Amino acid sequence: MISSVSEQFYQTMPDRPELKKLSDFELNITAANGISVPYSGYIEVEVAIPHLKDGSIWVLMLVVRDTEYNIEVPSIIGMNLIREFSRVCPSTEKLNIPTVWKTAFEVSAMTNVGVVKSTKEVTI
Repeated sequence: MISSVSEQFYQTMPDRPELKKLSDFELNITAANGISVPYSGYIEVEVAIPHLKDGSIWVLMLVVRDTEYNIEVPSIIGMNLIREFSRVCPSTEKLNIPTVWKTAFEVSAMTNVGVVKSTKEVTI
């Protein structure tokens, strides 16, 4: 899962970073349901977790068009970002972060999150 910010959120950022075109990467981005994700481009930003002393990393974030959903949730932190924070976060600091971050770190380290069962017969 990629990390993203809405266009509206991007427009309100202080010291707004340059909006770059995804044509640099020749990507076709789709949501989990297969529908194309309308986007304006991407930005390079430094993201930090307030509870970590040296916990900031530079990442690419997709700038997506405004929707009814992202008006309420203007930014999505993807597993790519969570895995990177988990990797750079010292074990001692992991003890002092909020439970939601600890849980995210634990899940990002799992190789199997769960079992999926189908209601239909599936042959592989």
